[in-house]
Amino acid sequence: MPGRQRTAQINQDGTLNIVRQLPSFEEALARLLFLVEYRRPCGVVLGHAGSGKSALIEVVRQELSTSCCTPIVVDLQTLTATAVPRTLAVGMGLSPTSQDSPDSLWQAIEDRTEGAMSAGMSYVPLFDHLEQADADTLAAINCCCHLFARTQNTVLMSGRPPLPLELSMLVRSLCDLRIELPLWSTEETAQFVTQVQQVQLGPQFSESALSAIHLCAGGRLRDTQQVLRLANFAADAQDLETIDAEFIESVTSEIWRPATQLHDAPAVKPTTLELAAFSK
Repeated sequence: MPGRQRTAQINQDGTLNIVRQLPSFEEALARLLFLVEYRRPCGVVLGHAGSGKSALIEVVRQELSTSCCTPIVVDLQTLTATAVPRTLAVGMGLSPTSQDSPDSLWQAIEDRTEGAMSAGMSYVPLFDHLEQADADTLAAINCCCHLFARTQNTVLMSGRPPLPLELSMLVRSLCDLRIELPLWSTEETAQFVTQVQQVQLGPQFSESALSAIHLCAGGRLRDTQQVLRLANFAADAQDLETIDAEFIESVTSEIWRPATQLHDAPAVKPTTLELAAFSK
């Protein structure tokens, strides 16, 4: 699954703990965990391609994985509508068969969530890549959200803006929080790069290099990582201890292509974490 592969790459680089310390991620994480703790029905994270939504979902999954809570990541890049209840059932420890109908699966899921609530436990579906879901899959997500709201459990969703029309009414009726995850500021890019280099013991980046990385990557986690990998590889080949802006510009102009396509980028980059609470 592409989304999970990108998150795995973050973990392999040892950078997920660094990402979670950035101000925008830290605040978003706190608010999402608040929803789960107080069993609010629904929360939505929206952000443009490469902004780190999948990384945020992975951090949430790690934080929620306790003896009293079971998060279930549902990556919508690869799932059909009928696979949604089946994935949830498997994540809840049920054993669905190929003969089980969607209706029977939803009933089993509802029974399991009600039993968990009585025992002081909870399940939290984490739907990632909403923009990849077709109308039938979005209808299944809608069904899931209403079911979990009835049993006082929380559903969290993540995707690129705008929010699908099929979920607009759902958000208005159930959603207590919508987070617009911004692209990184120059300061956040510098914080990320500096801490990554400290962990990896690689060459040091000058202030001008940090600004050049932010300019090239546009404040996107995915592209920042790509520029870092290319710069470190080229610096190792030349046995450099310090990297400046000229070196970054040289490397990226020759061999770098943004992982995020231009049509994925917002026309106007958000500069703050915009949080809107929707009362039920």
